[in-house]
Amino acid sequence: MNEFHQKAKTEIQPEKEFIAGSYRWFTYSASVTGLRLICLEDLTTGTIATTTVANPTKRTAAHKAWAGARQSRAAGMPWEILYEMGEKGVDPDQKLEEMFRGYGHASVGDMARLAVDMGKIPMHLCLALFNEGSLNSGQEKSTRYQASFGKALLHPMRHYISDHLPKEDVARLEEEYQSFGAVSLELFAKHKAVLLRAFEQYYQADTTKPAERSALLSRVLDCVRYFLLIGQWSGMSFETSARDWSRIIAELQASPLLYYRRVAQQLEKLLAPTTEEEEVLDYKAEAPGLIRHTAPQLTANRNLHALKQFIEDQTDLLQQVSIHSGFPKRVDQRVSMIEPMYTEGDRLAASYILLEKD
Repeated sequence: MNEFHQKAKTEIQPEKEFIAGSYRWFTYSASVTGLRLICLEDLTTGTIATTTVANPTKRTAAHKAWAGARQSRAAGMPWEILYEMGEKGVDPDQKLEEMFRGYGHASVGDMARLAVDMGKIPMHLCLALFNEGSLNSGQEKSTRYQASFGKALLHPMRHYISDHLPKEDVARLEEEYQSFGAVSLELFAKHKAVLLRAFEQYYQADTTKPAERSALLSRVLDCVRYFLLIGQWSGMSFETSARDWSRIIAELQASPLLYYRRVAQQLEKLLAPTTEEEEVLDYKAEAPGLIRHTAPQLTANRNLHALKQFIEDQTDLLQQVSIHSGFPKRVDQRVSMIEPMYTEGDRLAASYILLEKD
């Protein structure tokens, strides 16, 4: 037991395990995790994606989406519509697939909500998913409340560099890269201890009271998380519609980062597994038929490139704005407020355009 009272952890054994290529499937029964939990680990990256199943024998989310979509073409009451699916001899999967294909509009996918929890992912992926979501929502592991971030390692550099580099060069780069993480953690630990004493003295907190000690620690972590790097390990929970998941997967597939493309493939496999994988795991995915149109979505990349070309050819913006895109070095900061006339969207687009590599 340490100063933050950590509970002893008991290793939870999975119910089933199954290796499929570069992926490892494993599950936990509802008696252990409340709802049956389906987990998929990418053995190449170490990233784990999980989802819960409400009913092991039915595609619950797809079933609800089907009932909602039928409202547009069925005159009956809700129980009469759902009765169609309960009729003897009906193949629910076939009926769902026929209806989804026949209706031909993507709004059906908005009626199926799917939640995914992810672990062993870098903080920058959490940020990317928040920005990609239609509601900009979700929950990431909080650097404010979780002191365990003081042990967070950097996501390995090998996932972001060329496969053609010699192994010895990759090993050397990895060692140097991880040294940044070590410095980050040293600063995190050092200043956490210093600030804890300083805040305790300044606020005259009674640390024998759990509420005051918790509030004090939160203020300290608010400050020391400044030293954390965006590449350090984290985890998150993200819930959205099947339609939105399809779009997010397509956007990640278009990323210049190989790691993001692998995450996209992993998410698609988790939400739309093969028939064999479902049978081995005794798993009914919630709405696999609604995870579609996941090919790389290159529209944003093309538009940003075209916009940059226009700015270069038709304006003097790149001459007026100083941009350093060479080898990293210390830069004297001259910070000024951006005029409020620019929206968050304007600023985001500018960051892509001005820093885009040719």
